[in-house]
Amino acid sequence: MGVVISSLFLLLSLLIVPALVITTINGINKRANEAKQSSAAYNQGLGNVYTEKSGAYSLNLPKGWQTHEEARLNATIFRPGSDEDVSEAQVLVDKTPQNETLAGIVTKELADAKSEKTVIKSEKNIKIKDVKAHETVATIEGSDSSFEIYSVVLIKGGSTYHVTYVTSPDKINEYLPVFKAADQTFLIK
Repeated sequence: MGVVISSLFLLLSLLIVPALVITTINGINKRANEAKQSSAAYNQGLGNVYTEKSGAYSLNLPKGWQTHEEARLNATIFRPGSDEDVSEAQVLVDKTPQNETLAGIVTKELADAKSEKTVIKSEKNIKIKDVKAHETVATIEGSDSSFEIYSVVLIKGGSTYHVTYVTSPDKINEYLPVFKAADQTFLIK
């Protein structure tokens, strides 16, 4: 009887130990990949990872940008550390209306945006972390100044995510590649 129990423990340990080793290796590989992504993000002008307080999403912020807690349309606001830079980013999360599609939402938003003061420079479908998204680049002419907009809309899990960056025309060439790189780190949990 004792030999049978010893044999069972030996058999179980032979099955469990490889599983533990595989789990450990997978964890090490995952952390190594995250470190590579973080390093690559830093090299693309990105800084710290921001995780939304409920854990719904995360993204790498542009280097030096900080979160600003404001009650504006339930959006999370990000700004550069410099007061001279008028750039801003916001992430707004809405419930997706039932039976609504990404194309339907984008069509409505583009129709709302069209005016003599808004010029759509480009728009296209993209993917972010295997989630279908739509990217728009536009200019808004104000009475005193103009602003450049880079916006991405994603739908996942019954929510619509609006990620919008606004900057001055003199900063758009510097920031546009960083904004696009930041959006590629956008992860919906």
